[in-house]
Amino acid sequence: MATNYKMTVVFNAAGLGVSTNVFWFQDQDSSPPIDSLVLGLASDWAEAMWEPISGFMADSFKLKEAIVDEVDSQGAKIRNVGSIDPAIDGNSPGDPLALTTAGSSFVRTSTPRVQGRKRWPGFHEGTTAGGLFINNLLSALAAATLEWLGGPGTIIFASFVSGVISKRIGDFVPFADSGVATSVPGTQVTRKPLRGQ
Repeated sequence: MATNYKMTVVFNAAGLGVSTNVFWFQDQDSSPPIDSLVLGLASDWAEAMWEPISGFMADSFKLKEAIVDEVDSQGAKIRNVGSIDPAIDGNSPGDPLALTTAGSSFVRTSTPRVQGRKRWPGFHEGTTAGGLFINNLLSALAAATLEWLGGPGTIIFASFVSGVISKRIGDFVPFADSGVATSVPGTQVTRKPLRGQ
């Protein structure tokens, strides 16, 4: 029986709130993996996703916490697997864009009307021109999207795949083989500290 996981990544958003991203993945092996393996793969995956874009993120965006939970087919928490500490802080000295401004990407599944949507927060003011993201950032977003699509699996641990928990069909749906990053900045809700936590 497959095991579903939720990785929650929370940034301190320039000291004015928090910005949260959620990633779903699944181990399709019938034997549950050991927790240390899950945490190690999740941490490496987070670093692989943010590595292309962290240079475009303001250095005021710092990782607050990243946790991994085992979840059921509806996305409800079964148990906490543990915390991870990937190196994904922003590292550009530029001032951040408005806190709700974020990069956008989409990844498709083979199930009609089910797809993954992601907002990537924290980019600095020099990353837009004429209301659009500059080409260098767009290329980096495309690379981050491909890492998101690829999931935490490796050649050795290929049973780990990324996807989404679909409320419509009530189950985990793995990603297919295509995704896209958009040049138009999107929006991401931020929360004041301790609100909605």
